[in-house]
Amino acid sequence: MGERIQKTIKNIGVIMAGLLQGTLGNYFAILGWAFAFPETEPGMKDYEEDMFFVPFGYIMMLIWTAVMIFAIVKFRKTKMYLVSFLVSWFIGTIGLRIFVFFIH
Repeated sequence: MGERIQKTIKNIGVIMAGLLQGTLGNYFAILGWAFAFPETEPGMKDYEEDMFFVPFGYIMMLIWTAVMIFAIVKFRKTKMYLVSFLVSWFIGTIGLRIFVFFIH
């Protein structure tokens, strides 16, 4: 019974990691996208300031990509963990979209 409880706790941890990556991780990636591709054009008032943040945006998106690749590689050993992670990541992503587009 101890092994079953340990697997259940690990699966709950995988689900929590998926939800966090789906919400906070995707928010981090969207923020990186906004920094990397600002809406300003040369000659505008805020152009210099916006261009300062472009490298930070690329770094943020690379970090998000690295975390996703690491998670998928880590959880692919067991199909149950991979499916749990991806389903909870998708639910977190949908929750973030609902929050950003409808509640906020």
